[in-house]
Amino acid sequence: PYVTGPKPQISGMHYFFDGKRHGKWEDYYKSGQIWARKIYDHGELIYEEYWNEDGSVGDISCHIKGERKQFRKINPKY
Repeated sequence: PYVTGPKPQISGMHYFFDGKRHGKWEDYYKSGQIWARKIYDHGELIYEEYWNEDGSVGDISCHIKGERKQFRKINPKY
């Protein structure tokens, strides 16, 4: 496909198997920096790690902040 205008951005990559979270899930800040990586096995979370927006290692609180930023980007009037 041919895309014009601003370069498209990926906010996350998520996989499902039989309707359950499965495999590697990654979410990104608007800058493109990764903010969370989680690994699921048929719906069960087996691994998770987080980063701050500057790329330093973070914790779940930076993921929650990142989710809020992404939500507000999609729903600015909320």
